[in-house]
Amino acid sequence: MVKRRESAGPLIKGFTELYVGNTVYVHTPYERSSTYLQHQVNSKGHPFRRGRGGRGYISELRRLQRFYNADLGGPFWQSAAYRTPGASFIFKEVIGPGGLGHRVKGTMCATIASTGIASVGDFLLPSSDSILDGYGASGVARALPTNPLANMGQFLYELREPPRVPGRGLYGARPPNYNARDPSSWRDTANNFRRLARGGSDEFLNHVFGWVPFIQDMTDFFVVTNNLGRQAHDYHAHSGQDIRRRRTVIDTTSVTGQAPIANQYPYPALDASHYRTPGIMHIQVTTSQKVWFSGAFTYYLPPADNFVHWFNRYENFAHRFYGLRLDPDLLWRIAPWSWAADWFTNTGDVVRNLSAFNNDGLVMRYGYVMEHLRKETVYDLVGCTWADGTPASFRDTVVLDTKSRRGANPYGFGVNPGSLTPRQSAIIGALGINRWTGWR
Repeated sequence: MVKRRESAGPLIKGFTELYVGNTVYVHTPYERSSTYLQHQVNSKGHPFRRGRGGRGYISELRRLQRFYNADLGGPFWQSAAYRTPGASFIFKEVIGPGGLGHRVKGTMCATIASTGIASVGDFLLPSSDSILDGYGASGVARALPTNPLANMGQFLYELREPPRVPGRGLYGARPPNYNARDPSSWRDTANNFRRLARGGSDEFLNHVFGWVPFIQDMTDFFVVTNNLGRQAHDYHAHSGQDIRRRRTVIDTTSVTGQAPIANQYPYPALDASHYRTPGIMHIQVTTSQKVWFSGAFTYYLPPADNFVHWFNRYENFAHRFYGLRLDPDLLWRIAPWSWAADWFTNTGDVVRNLSAFNNDGLVMRYGYVMEHLRKETVYDLVGCTWADGTPASFRDTVVLDTKSRRGANPYGFGVNPGSLTPRQSAIIGALGINRWTGWR
């Protein structure tokens, strides 16, 4: 089912009235407080109807999820724009030209009363499906319930080049016996500085890529080994159960300011004689992006009722606890250039998901990646004074807000159903997932 709702324009309007004596001088419309809202929704896959006996959609959804593990969600995005003007007056006295008593009734704004949204394209639009699929892949990779607790496979491979003894890179970079009158001393000093710079960079890389991961891997090994019994019990108990996970992928906020703008007056516009001094406009823009993943996984741990099942079972244990399975994920992590690729892309996450969903009977009951984009522009008009010398300051806030959601199929985001192996398709059918959710 598809439900669309698009609306644009102010929902409620007010007026700013300017009086000379008891006569209305100006009658100007404005958008009052936060009621100025432009809004549109695009959603599908939701049963927008009331249940039997007056049961609403939310309660019906919770009942189905509780008893049948139903996935009734779907792609969704919503964009909104709204503004909140600053100062409201109830008969503000103003001394205008010739000593006449002017009064302001209503709202004065720092800038023109509008959100700047003239068409759908002016909204803060969500990221494209391909970008959300990439974010979703990173979220899945961090949430997998079969991720190794210790990466001993990579650790054992990297032991062929263990970290160097700290400080060895600085050996030979010692202060020379400097003599300003001896040219050979100048050359030795320059060579020493080059050795010092090269040795310092080697020490930094030895620390970041050598000792830090080495100590972390050893710590993980001892922690897992110390709790091996409990970990094995939990891994066995969760087999075939729904494991719900939530992971944050991106959570960033940036604040930028614009150069102050001088000689500014509030809105609605009055004759300049109503003010003693103009104000200065300060504009600050705060942009934030939050992306997170939420889903439920299930995996299958075979019983140890024969030799083959026994071997598969303990091979799963070895991978879960120590990461000793030779798969594409391990090969990618031991590649010497993979860290550079992962610095700019999420290739490592994609490879990890590919490896995970081809082992352990792992599938997602449901999975969604959500994105929340927000852009808040604050207009501060300060330093303005009325004709009688009364100071006046105004603040307007314009907010563009967008929320979106994209669903995954049981083997990840953007996976083509035609690319699934017969084994993966059989697992989906056996778990009954296709009864409750369609391919995204």
